[in-house]
Amino acid sequence: MVLVDIKTSRSGPFEKDALQLTAYRHFEEVGEPDDKGNIAELRPMPKVDACAVLQLSAEGYRFIPVNPDLDAQLFAQFLHVMRTAEFLGSGWSDKGKGWSRDALMPAIAAPYEPF
Repeated sequence: MVLVDIKTSRSGPFEKDALQLTAYRHFEEVGEPDDKGNIAELRPMPKVDACAVLQLSAEGYRFIPVNPDLDAQLFAQFLHVMRTAEFLGSGWSDKGKGWSRDALMPAIAAPYEPF
């Protein structure tokens, strides 16, 4: 099976699209939606043999495969980006705040003694 992401941007596709497809490829489960669009059932992810971007434009199309030799590196990079996003709080958490806000403790007041 080939996993294809359809893009319509004029200037793409971009390297981040390869990260996205590689992440999808490594999913363990995929959600099966019900008639209202809610996840009704989780099923094992089908085996993905290859990933590609299909870029559509008014001039035509381009079919661009993701380099399979870079699969492990792309997936490792995706995990790094995901962990960085979680740290910085870029909206991946419920409140849109990552745990980076806990990295620095409150300032310790400098001792002050009048002369």
